[in-house]
Amino acid sequence: MREFIIAKAKSLLRSKGFTVSSFVHCNSCFDIAAKGSGMTIVLKVFDNVDALREEQATELKKIVNLFNVVGLVVGRKTKAFSLQRGVVYERYGLPTVSIDSFKDILDEKMLSMKSFKGKKTVELDYKRMRTRRIELG
Repeated sequence: MREFIIAKAKSLLRSKGFTVSSFVHCNSCFDIAAKGSGMTIVLKVFDNVDALREEQATELKKIVNLFNVVGLVVGRKTKAFSLQRGVVYERYGLPTVSIDSFKDILDEKMLSMKSFKGKKTVELDYKRMRTRRIELG
């Protein structure tokens, strides 16, 4: 399944005009590096995102900060549940998403929920809510 997620991520990135390099067979803190118009993305891919080790996350965060790139963990599930589309999870301080959510990010769609300690939270646009309530009386 991991190979499928890697292939899908590379395909999605190429379809958006990114130049993609694979580091899957290296013992690296990331599997894919992609450079596009003004943005570089590094991905660590897992079937089960709970397999991410703290050392890998620390090294990936160092690369993200040092080179000012976007770092993501992409996967399919945790030990307890499947990752849902539209939800951003967190593993050792790194944003973690499903492959479908990654596609949405590349399509510039905003993800609607964040999962924190197993609970989903939603950020609300209070100005937009107020305007809509006024419109509805």
